[in-house]
Amino acid sequence: REAISWLKRAEAHVVELTEINRTHCHLSETYGALGLLDSAMFHAQASNIITTPVSEPDGYARSQNVLGKAYEAKGEMDMAELFFRKAIAVCDSFGVVRVMPVALVGAAHVRLSAGAPNTAVGLGQRALAVAERSENLPSSIEATELLEQAYHAAGKPDSAYIILKLHASLQDSMVNADKLSKVD
Repeated sequence: REAISWLKRAEAHVVELTEINRTHCHLSETYGALGLLDSAMFHAQASNIITTPVSEPDGYARSQNVLGKAYEAKGEMDMAELFFRKAIAVCDSFGVVRVMPVALVGAAHVRLSAGAPNTAVGLGQRALAVAERSENLPSSIEATELLEQAYHAAGKPDSAYIILKLHASLQDSMVNADKLSKVD
């Protein structure tokens, strides 16, 4: 809730399209994390002010991704998948690495909920590969969590166990990195 307070203050001062885009993306994700889905959707839609990916691919991809998350949270899986796919396409076309694993995991969750675990596994593996190449530890953790679920749903318990071990190792790395950042 404190983050929302700060983001609302920022919202009153941002004027450039990229700043407005980022502020609404963060507000959408923060409201979504609190379970305030209507507010998350409102800000996801407000983030969608960059009309073409050519002008600002990262912002455009982020906006499509938060729209996907907002629709997924509201249970509108067809719309969620559409926006995740748009984000993935922009990331592929323009080399937007930071958003790619998050969008792939989102699309994988949608496919998993639709009863397509093998498709979810493929998307999750791709998400993990991108996250590892870009040394994005939080996205790697998110991808392994999704993969563990998808492997179980696909009837592959051995693969689920292996990915669960990797997930635990990545979480340990995150804890250690956090401890190191607190050392004076």
